[in-house]
Amino acid sequence: MKVGWFTIILGLTIFTTGAFRPLLVKTAAVADPLLILLVWFALVDRWPRIVVVLSVICTYRLSGGISTPLEVVAPLLLVLIAVRGLRQLLDPYHPWKRFQIVIPALLLGAVLQEFILAGSLPTISFMFDSCWIVALFVALLFPVLDLTTPLLRSARFPL
Repeated sequence: MKVGWFTIILGLTIFTTGAFRPLLVKTAAVADPLLILLVWFALVDRWPRIVVVLSVICTYRLSGGISTPLEVVAPLLLVLIAVRGLRQLLDPYHPWKRFQIVIPALLLGAVLQEFILAGSLPTISFMFDSCWIVALFVALLFPVLDLTTPLLRSARFPL
């Protein structure tokens, strides 16, 4: 992907996250467009671009709030490790198996973030609500992101 397209996609995602920020409370925080973009890159791209996206997300979140680096970086790293680990077990290019990779990874990130912020594990209703919200947002955003796959020169397999 040329640097211009990469910058445009990151910029649009940051603006979308800024628009959704008031709506992303408690349960809906797992549906952050920046987090879904990171998961999508972790599914289809190589490590250098994943690290760039991760660093942009960390910089954006640290500069725009009162979070500590641990509160920002730990859930993102757990999501990234979970996606890359589950990617080895399941086919990341099959439309339905992607959900089996993405939903548990984003839920693990939400559980870790809730544990770091509140000091306790989330309830079952939090998990259930988060699961539905993640499934809805991933079902809406992944087809849009898949349209940009031909722009990825470093993607391993075109979708």
